[in-house]
Amino acid sequence: MTHALSLLYTPGTHPARISKARTSGADIVIIDLEDAVAHRDKQDARRGAAASLAAAEGTPGAPLWVRINSADFAADLDAVLMPALAGLMIPKAEPALLDRLERRLQNTGVSLIALIETANGILHAEEIAHHPRVTRLAVGEADLAGELRITVDRDATDLAAIRLQAVLASAAA
Repeated sequence: MTHALSLLYTPGTHPARISKARTSGADIVIIDLEDAVAHRDKQDARRGAAASLAAAEGTPGAPLWVRINSADFAADLDAVLMPALAGLMIPKAEPALLDRLERRLQNTGVSLIALIETANGILHAEEIAHHPRVTRLAVGEADLAGELRITVDRDATDLAAIRLQAVLASAAA
């Protein structure tokens, strides 16, 4: 995943779109079980993600990653831990959450994209970046701005220092 430039998100509730996305030219397809899925549809999204991962096994196309729900990751992992899963995007990534995930991911080759969306995550960005499964950091600016209770200007310059901190943590790792 070192050179992935395009990440295409598709809700888990639409398996046909996921299949089509794999041949779109995107470097990675992320099946979204989090923000793109209404709470009432979470179980349907898990079933759609599982069906898409099963169908993708051994077939050509972009690798499939899944953005899970950080608050209820156990149910998401139960649905998607299968051979075609290339990795997980972890919202609200913090060291304690990564430690809990690690216990579930032992003996798998699953990689992680740590989506930093909390003040605690930013303050621990270097530790998160050094986690052995984390291949990349990302900043979830909308959720982070909400937690920090700031209104981001049109160019999002208010978050420039935070973006730089994530870049520095990544480079150091």
